[in-house]
Amino acid sequence: MTNATPNDERPSMDKPLTNYPSSDISVLKRSSNKRKASQSWDRKFSTFTDDELANKRTELGKQLSDATKEHKRYVSMDSQYWDRYIEVARLRQEQAQLESQLGLRKSSSSDDMSCWKQGAWMNEIFGAGAREELFAPENGLFLHVTIEKALEKGKIAIVPDIDMEPANPMMPNEDLRERQDRMKHWEQQEIKDYKVIVILKNHKDVTKSVFNPEHYGIENLASLDGRKLVFLTDFRPRAPWNNDVNYQHEEVRKCTRYWGTRSRYVKRNQLLGFVEEMGHDVESILDDGGESEHEYDDHEQGSDEPGLELVEALVQGAITSSMKCGEAKEEEEETNND
Repeated sequence: MTNATPNDERPSMDKPLTNYPSSDISVLKRSSNKRKASQSWDRKFSTFTDDELANKRTELGKQLSDATKEHKRYVSMDSQYWDRYIEVARLRQEQAQLESQLGLRKSSSSDDMSCWKQGAWMNEIFGAGAREELFAPENGLFLHVTIEKALEKGKIAIVPDIDMEPANPMMPNEDLRERQDRMKHWEQQEIKDYKVIVILKNHKDVTKSVFNPEHYGIENLASLDGRKLVFLTDFRPRAPWNNDVNYQHEEVRKCTRYWGTRSRYVKRNQLLGFVEEMGHDVESILDDGGESEHEYDDHEQGSDEPGLELVEALVQGAITSSMKCGEAKEEEEETNND
């Protein structure tokens, strides 16, 4: 049976449209299949912290549930029906704005090339004044969250955009001087270019499809191997921060050689302490850059004793990450139990 609506209760076409679903309920108009990272439509919650977004999400969910139930009570399309309709639509739009902000934060973030957890040791590792740059632009790089995690876990690395691989892997010293010259030439450039190399080429997270090729032009992390980093301006993060991340990779020796010379990026005693602790070939890595013993005395500050600040910083970071993973698993288990 159909509920009839009296003529006097039907929406009047003479009334302003703002009383009914109209331009008063704006929706995002898409001009292409790529959503812009910054737009006024979803900027409403841009100043919220992650906790505030989570609380607002819960609050909006309850309000929308209550408003939807209230709206369903009205069968006749009278003015009260449209008032409830507009309220539900407004809450849904606000919910979409909030979800858009959450999605943006998940898909893109600024990776701190030198982690804040290692801030206490930055001056010891990189030299005086480095700690002040912890949250400065020199220590940041905007990356897709998937790429950021792969970088942190040592599956990929950011290195100078030069060829540092030996022409003959069996005889790496044959063209060592030539590779050192390439590195020194790169260091002298005012604007330095970088590229991505894939370290764990056969890892399941590297080979599986995680990107939409239509949006990103790639399908997986393996496609990034050898790709040059493209910057919109001449600004570049400080090279030491890139090197700090690379020292966390499993193939420490290979990554260190890729930087060619160690002295401009990390103190000799810090690298000495790190490779001694890890059991790698110390002297060949320290001397791989070919510089004289006292070429960077100002940087070294005269210390040849193994420094363990870098090792301590990385161990502390690993402990913190492990604790965070444990907490995340506990929260997931509690959620599943509920």
